Amino acid sequence: MRSSSVFTVSSSYGIRLRWLCCLEKWQSDKILSFDLDMTYRAMMQACDQLKIEAKLINSAQKEGYSLETKGTPMPMHIDILPLEKSAAVTTVVISISVFGDKQYVGLFYNLVDDNLYKKGSH
Repeated sequence: MRSSSVFTVSSSYGIRLRWLCCLEKWQSDKILSFDLDMTYRAMMQACDQLKIEAKLINSAQKEGYSLETKGTPMPMHIDILPLEKSAAVTTVVISISVFGDKQYVGLFYNLVDDNLYKKGSH
């Protein structure tokens, strides 16, 4: 994957969000210190909070989840993957079109963070 632009943004929890511009899409990734299922539930809760229609397109225990969103404000592809062999750490990858709203994705990640930390797991 060839990238033409890379930059990082720190979240309120000190975990970095990285953006890559790859040909026709922006791709962000973020590492979270939560397991796959908890991260998936927080993602779906954030979709509900923002009234985003999310469809699960692939799920495999211990391998991760893939989601597609449609409609307002923009389509996104979301992958929730285990970080190497750690059961307690996940990587979330969100892809949007080159013309997509990166700030909106940042808001989405912040809601996911809030949902995860509200559960009192950390």
